[in-house]
Amino acid sequence: MAAANEIALGVKAAFLYNFTKFIEWPASAADTNGRFNLCIAASLADTRQIERVVNGKSTQDKSIDVRFVSERGQLSDCHMLYSSGEAPYWSEQWLRETVTLPLVTVGEGEDFIERGGVIGLIIVDGKVRFVIHEARAREQGIVISSKLLSLAQRVVR
Repeated sequence: MAAANEIALGVKAAFLYNFTKFIEWPASAADTNGRFNLCIAASLADTRQIERVVNGKSTQDKSIDVRFVSERGQLSDCHMLYSSGEAPYWSEQWLRETVTLPLVTVGEGEDFIERGGVIGLIIVDGKVRFVIHEARAREQGIVISSKLLSLAQRVVR
């Protein structure tokens, strides 16, 4: 079972990486000295697995830096935040606080975007797919490409 979870997490990590290619952040996004901060609110083991998948990669002329986050105060330096929802410190309050940041939040399940997230990862016919809350992204100054929107299972405009 652990091997299947690692495969699924590896696929999700690839999705996270690919999302970065089709999203534009506003100028007000964190200035991180040429680094793209992919923040992870999940177990340390999951964070390391995601790090293995994206290690050495870059996006939008920035090196990707995978960061484990365990406090809300760390979110202001993030461009994208993935939460498995399983980390003991994770709370819906975190999600509510992200609406004022130029931050793409990615989580598990279709209801993730209903609770305040931007992208929800879902399983359809055994494959990882996603839903997008484009209106929320726009409110945060984030532009999601039409190509990515066309691949989504559902888009809230």
